[in-house]
Amino acid sequence: IKNDQPQALKLKNSKPLGLTGTAEIADTKIELGKDSILIVSTNGLYKAFEELCQQTLADFLAENKFSCAQNCYDKIITKLNSCNISEFTDDITFVVTGQKQCTQQQ
Repeated sequence: IKNDQPQALKLKNSKPLGLTGTAEIADTKIELGKDSILIVSTNGLYKAFEELCQQTLADFLAENKFSCAQNCYDKIITKLNSCNISEFTDDITFVVTGQKQCTQQQ
């Protein structure tokens, strides 16, 4: 998320984890701006939003303003919990990070 707008991160030569020892994994470095938030997830997060929340993850991110990475994480969790994910069978794994620190009142 940059300037309150979600942006897809397009990486070349990235491969899924869990491949055999012959897999070549490329390192990628990303510089986050002071107000940027990076979300890394499995496709289960996308599927949960579309199948259970009836909304794409991109639309959810675009509709919300996030004061910091923790605030973004909290809003994603709150949304997922409101979508009855108890019987969802795919994994939902994600990490949210960013440079901007949360204050206690956020």
